Amino acid sequence: MDNVVDRSKRIQSALTDVDEAVGQTNDMIYQIATATGEQSSVVDEINRNITRLNGLSQQSVEIVGDTNKVAEDIATMAKGLNTNVGRFKV
Repeated sequence: MDNVVDRSKRIQSALTDVDEAVGQTNDMIYQIATATGEQSSVVDEINRNITRLNGLSQQSVEIVGDTNKVAEDIATMAKGLNTNVGRFKV
């Protein structure tokens, strides 16, 4: 009879250990799920920022192109002015 009682106590102890391990596992799963959600939010924010940077880069390229065109136009006008000024003699 003592043998049955001892086995019952060991089984009860083992089940308690399993219950505690399951609780710890559930806690870890919750922490992982929470961290995954936070990481997903961060990745979404990074993606939005990269998209904004891409748009700004494209705008910069357009502005540089416009600036180059204006510089070429000014150079052409300066050349024309130099030609016209060269016609006058003092």
